[in-house]
Amino acid sequence: MLNNLILLIDGIYIILALLQYLVAPKVGPNPYFGFRIGYTFSNEDVWRDANKFIGKLMLLHALLLIPFIFTDFIIYFLILFIIPLIGILPAGIKYASNSLEIRGAKSEGVERKIEKITVGKFLILSPAFIYLLLILIEIFSYPYLPPTIAVHFNEAGKPNGLENKYEFIIYFSLLSSIYPFLSYIYIYLGKRYPIYMHPGRLRFKRNAILKASIIAMNLVGIFLIYIYISIVLYALYKFPVNIYLLICLIVIVVAIPIAWLLTKGRR
Repeated sequence: MLNNLILLIDGIYIILALLQYLVAPKVGPNPYFGFRIGYTFSNEDVWRDANKFIGKLMLLHALLLIPFIFTDFIIYFLILFIIPLIGILPAGIKYASNSLEIRGAKSEGVERKIEKITVGKFLILSPAFIYLLLILIEIFSYPYLPPTIAVHFNEAGKPNGLENKYEFIIYFSLLSSIYPFLSYIYIYLGKRYPIYMHPGRLRFKRNAILKASIIAMNLVGIFLIYIYISIVLYALYKFPVNIYLLICLIVIVVAIPIAWLLTKGRR
């Protein structure tokens, strides 16, 4: 049943990717559908190319997730679904800004030299702090874990996959390191290439997209800590793992940065 739900999620994702690639370029710039940023609104050719580019990325991402649907690696599917999805937005912004520059077109906020985009120290330090917290929890819990632990669960919260605790922690730590790495890539690009994170004609604050990206990454880090603690609690106390709650948390991780961008990120 859970595999069917994951299949439905990826199926919807594939349909959205196809609509992005095939339909949005033909519809043209509009306020309702497609990759709607300042750069794409400024030029119809940029709109077409950027929407096709985003559609290709989404479709490739969705297709690469298919092997995980029919295995017991459901948690890894969820992680590999959300982290690259967050990275698609800045990739699209970069592509659209380059496309606009190549065509020699000008958009509001692009004509003059763009200053570096910055964020506060709290947001800069928070990805490293959350990842360090995860590592410390792993180090503290390691001696108490049995040699083999349950790391995969079905929709009823029953284990259906076991793994050596050492191999699991190493693999989980390496996989989790993706999110702070992406966070600092975003920060670097915001400082070195500010057009990468510039909102263009969108009515967002100039650092809003960068802040929303870091907030999203931090939520991913907190989500990973929750996953690890859930696995530890089951290994030690047989505390049930609620897979549907994990899926709801995925929705929250995606929704909160978007909600922040549409409220606090507005100019």
